[in-house]
Amino acid sequence: MRLIGWTPVLLAMALMSLVGCKESNKVVEGEPRGAIETKIIEDDTPSGGKAEAESAQSRYLAVTHSYTLRVPSDAVESLQSRHLKICAELHCTVMESAVDHEYSGWMEAHTKLRIQPQGLAKLVAELASPPAVITAHSTTTEDKTVAVLDVDKRLESKVALRDRLLALLHNAGTVKVTDLVTAERELSDVQGEIESLTAVRDYLRTQTDTILVNIRYDGRAAETDLDLKMLWQAFHGFGRSMVDGAASLVSVIAFLLPWAPVMTLLIWAARKIWRRRRTR
Repeated sequence: MRLIGWTPVLLAMALMSLVGCKESNKVVEGEPRGAIETKIIEDDTPSGGKAEAESAQSRYLAVTHSYTLRVPSDAVESLQSRHLKICAELHCTVMESAVDHEYSGWMEAHTKLRIQPQGLAKLVAELASPPAVITAHSTTTEDKTVAVLDVDKRLESKVALRDRLLALLHNAGTVKVTDLVTAERELSDVQGEIESLTAVRDYLRTQTDTILVNIRYDGRAAETDLDLKMLWQAFHGFGRSMVDGAASLVSVIAFLLPWAPVMTLLIWAARKIWRRRRTR
């Protein structure tokens, strides 16, 4: 009877404790979830920006700059030498350099070089300094990303294969002799492919890590009231025409000379026949 009297009280206390636990759980669980969701959103936003930045940085571009300089003809060689000296100070690589002496005091020269991007501004400033004047400038860009990534992937695969073959050869005691011979032959082939791919990769990286610069020097003679350029070209064309005509005449004579006796005999026979008919 005592237990029956206390039963309603005990049930009421149990219900109140359960309700309190559920409310406390809602409060405890609600705050961490909001914090976790906020953290995930904040972390996703910069990661997308980083991915885009890394994608932009992973592009490999081969850039070429071409310049045409108008220079007094008597200053072409000295100016080219000065630019080559500056190029040496900037640790660039000269790929080609030449000077061409032309008619009437005209002179042309060209230089082809590769330079680090940080040294281009100084070189361009020197190109634009007197007595030179930049009359033309063009820039071309070629995307080498696919080629570079393809070579890197193939090189990585070959290096991994070489490492596996070396590990196999180091454990020669557990491998058959025929397998060792095959592994050594494959290792030699793989090593050759690695060296070839490394050379291609280095060449592509040189194209993308440096800037190709083409410089053309247009050395004009001092301007005068009378421009003899057209007259010189006319004389040059006249002489060329004379030589071509003489060559053609010699060719014709050489072709007809073996037939001269035959043609002479035919003409003599024709004249004789014509005279006989005339006398009749």
